[in-house]
Amino acid sequence: MIRLIDSTTIDLNLNLFKWANFRSKKAGIKLHTVYDPNAAVPVYFSLTQTKTNDAKELNNLSMIPNTTYVDRAYNNYSWFYSLNQDNSKFVGRMKTNTCYQVVDEKTPVGMGVVADKIIRLSSAKGKKLCPIDLRRVTFVRKDDQKELVFITNDLSCSAVQIAGLYKQRWKIELFFKGIK
Repeated sequence: MIRLIDSTTIDLNLNLFKWANFRSKKAGIKLHTVYDPNAAVPVYFSLTQTKTNDAKELNNLSMIPNTTYVDRAYNNYSWFYSLNQDNSKFVGRMKTNTCYQVVDEKTPVGMGVVADKIIRLSSAKGKKLCPIDLRRVTFVRKDDQKELVFITNDLSCSAVQIAGLYKQRWKIELFFKGIK
């Protein structure tokens, strides 16, 4: 089972929704969504103030064991570890400032795969909150040559499959575009 996680800001008229101000001349709400790409429907959503950090909303999500969660920016080490403890997987973008050490390197296999490494988080926070092996997959998109670096706890799928899971994120982006 695959679930896509993301949020989007929905702009509101500041004159009508003064309670929703988040900038001096803007108002809005944030829609946090868990989306089922196979059924093409959201399975969870919540509305918060626009200033609410996405990572805070993770505490309200009920995670389903044996599920793969795909997100763009929820780099939360304790969440990574809790998913791993529930036999769930995650695929996300790795932040450029993430501190890690390489434990093992796999031979890059598949079109677009530049690197495939087994890593451990090496910062004090990373070691404490997520003391497991992770995977760092570097992939270059064919159409625009953009390099994407993924982080996952899925040590068995191919690097191309990891990139394919992340590519499904466009389904939630299209959902957001449709509701706006």
